[in-house]
Amino acid sequence: MKIKKERGMLFLFDAKDSTKSVHESDDVEQNIYYDLIKMPVKNVLINLESLGHDIQNIKSTTGDGVYLFSKNPEDVLLLYMELTKAFMTAKFKNDNIKIRCGAGYGNINLIGEPPNELQGDLANVVSRCCSNSNSDELVITDTLYNLIKSSTLIEHLNIEIEEMKEIYAKGCEDLKLYKLKKNKIL
Repeated sequence: MKIKKERGMLFLFDAKDSTKSVHESDDVEQNIYYDLIKMPVKNVLINLESLGHDIQNIKSTTGDGVYLFSKNPEDVLLLYMELTKAFMTAKFKNDNIKIRCGAGYGNINLIGEPPNELQGDLANVVSRCCSNSNSDELVITDTLYNLIKSSTLIEHLNIEIEEMKEIYAKGCEDLKLYKLKKNKIL
């Protein structure tokens, strides 16, 4: 099995509160739901690739979650904005599909040919970031924050940043996190 060591930005999003809705559904409805999750991601990645961004969709066993990887830390801002925009109109059983996001920057092992599986502490950290975000929010590590805090994209995309409390993540010291939210005034 081929293992590729990479350094970059790892992004995870999942559908908030989806477990109850999906488990109360039959097999056909579950398949429709997971297709509703995959289609906006595919479209966002195609659009960003056409603009010259190299973002990989990494296969993982996170249910309705999707891991994305890029060597460019600023891609986190574009992914966050484009995915939240793409899911604004996504509905399942007449309820909006709300997403939450987490991201970090560091070392990761990509296993196999694309789509890959992943290994490393960064996957645990990013999962913890995601679980600490609310609907339509992105929680990032301080390492990633330090790489993007001077980006002109933050102001251009009208993103608010707020420091959060430190949290614990398996295999890591306490993490300093930042919450990013789209400013409603556009």
